[in-house]
Amino acid sequence: MKEEAVAFIKMLWDEQRGAFIGTVVGVLFALFILLFGLWRVLFVLLCAGAGLWLGRKFDKVGAAWADERSHWSRNDSFK
Repeated sequence: MKEEAVAFIKMLWDEQRGAFIGTVVGVLFALFILLFGLWRVLFVLLCAGAGLWLGRKFDKVGAAWADERSHWSRNDSFK
């Protein structure tokens, strides 16, 4: 029984990956809404989306933003 289920999941992954991922994401989204409520789930997704957007923006710029930040110092503001 277990081997058949694993073979079925592998077949779905190989032949219909997009539908499989969409179904899993949909089920998880519904489960989270039932457990935590719609607004809390939407807030978490909004924060995750903002983090993804910022992270991709930093990836495009490279490490230049980190080099600029390293020149900042709290002690400089008191001189």
